[in-house]
Amino acid sequence: MCSWNGNQCNINEDFRLHTDPQYGNCYTFNSDSAKRLISSRAGSSYGLRLMLYVNSSDYLPTTEMAGVKISIHEIGKNPYPEIFGYSGPTGAISSYGISLRKVKRLGKHGECVMQDEPLPENYIYKHYDTEGCVRSYYQASIIQTCKCADPRYPTSNNSIKICDIFNKAQKNCLLLQSLKFEKNNITSTCKPVCGQNLWTTR
Repeated sequence: MCSWNGNQCNINEDFRLHTDPQYGNCYTFNSDSAKRLISSRAGSSYGLRLMLYVNSSDYLPTTEMAGVKISIHEIGKNPYPEIFGYSGPTGAISSYGISLRKVKRLGKHGECVMQDEPLPENYIYKHYDTEGCVRSYYQASIIQTCKCADPRYPTSNNSIKICDIFNKAQKNCLLLQSLKFEKNNITSTCKPVCGQNLWTTR
């Protein structure tokens, strides 16, 4: 069951497949900027309503629990459900109210990134954000050290080969560099966006 604004959803047109490195197949609702779906009224009856079948037999080995993960983000922006997602349990009805907060950072020039600025070198996503910057630094460090890319993340260049997890040397290099990267405070190198929309739930 799926409804939006009191009307039945079109599963094939209203949802777009997104492959997440941790959760596998995820689906983005209202992802087309040219065809924005707008609710006519507030309240749960006029928002997105879903009844989901959680087939735990199809879960990735990295998944720690059964349920759903909900990530609310701007159209066109990359979702990060493992970091900014909300958990929905199985066997229960969950309701999420959403509030929008517009953030405008007024720091000195260079302390934040304007939306119209060129993307940093080796950036792996279409739109800049801090988490994407961190992952881009990580991917660049893997490529430089292991001479191949982590298969969980995109690359800035399609000619870069993906690491083969069945290749012992490449697999060990990936594991070692991942551990080293986690110890480095690369977040301080990645500047926040000067203006962004943030959603919170209640």
